[in-house]
Amino acid sequence: MKKTLTPRPSLPRRGLLVLGGVAAVSLTGCLQGHKIDGGAAAWADAPLRDSDLIPANTDPSRRTRVVVIPTEDSPSARGAGLAAVASATLETMLGAGGVEVIERKLAGKLEDELKLAEMRGSGAYGGPDVADFAIRVVMGNAGWGSTFVPASSYVNPLTKKPEYVPASYTHTAQSTMTLRIYQLPTLKLMEQMNTTGKVNLTSQQRAATNNDAIGLMRGATDDGIKSKRNDVLNEFAPKGYITDKRVKDKKAIFRVQLGKNTGAKPGDPVEIWTMQKVGSSFDEVSLGKAKMSDIIGNEGSWILVDDEKLASRIRKYDYVKVKLGGGLADIFNNLLK
Repeated sequence: MKKTLTPRPSLPRRGLLVLGGVAAVSLTGCLQGHKIDGGAAAWADAPLRDSDLIPANTDPSRRTRVVVIPTEDSPSARGAGLAAVASATLETMLGAGGVEVIERKLAGKLEDELKLAEMRGSGAYGGPDVADFAIRVVMGNAGWGSTFVPASSYVNPLTKKPEYVPASYTHTAQSTMTLRIYQLPTLKLMEQMNTTGKVNLTSQQRAATNNDAIGLMRGATDDGIKSKRNDVLNEFAPKGYITDKRVKDKKAIFRVQLGKNTGAKPGDPVEIWTMQKVGSSFDEVSLGKAKMSDIIGNEGSWILVDDEKLASRIRKYDYVKVKLGGGLADIFNNLLK
């Protein structure tokens, strides 16, 4: 029987209650100061220069298209189907996050060319325009184990009577993987994320066996993918192109093609980007941060920019992306892992 991770002690309930109070204050604070005084009509129109790159498609209803490239199990878990679990979890997560997931069968040529580009270190995709990005999960090592927990006793602080805790087992598993994101059609590696998923089942009545191993490692693989949810979705966040500017009292608001249909909410933090011409190509450059206002339609909304210098740099067809992360659920999930 293989021994793996030592289970972590349970988090005291008092710690959770204190943290919950702090997080609630933080979340409330981030929603303040997002209202447009008097509504957008009370602000004066201001001119906007065109950005270096004018996009061919500014359809606000268009979602980012992503294809999940199939992968194989690592030698340490061959036949366990962990790669299939990783791909399926990833596709479900992307779809629920507003990303358009392309059917894998439409990307057969893309898969071959991506493998070739990975071997060569560069390449390009010349097939049909099926997606904006490709993502592949490269599986690493996976393992499982079972640890005996001896019987114990303690005095209940409420009843002042001894309590007996019978002997049990703790089952654990872990699965490591790397998520690689490629831009299409250049097949340029945009991001690489390493992650380790874990499963920790306490108070089990018997030791884990080989028959339990696959389920434990699949659970750890699923956990590893889900732990990178916000990081992955931020990479594929829909673009909201800037089309108009209005000003009032040295403050500025900008109309963006981003709305309820892409999940935008009042007070959401956003990042503003521009495509900057460098020689014969373009680089994506972050200009700064702002927040969604209280005026949000289905396909259009207004963002608030308090920084006067930032507002002066923003041009027509620059774009914004809603940033995920830092929420109460993420704090709790990280603590309980």
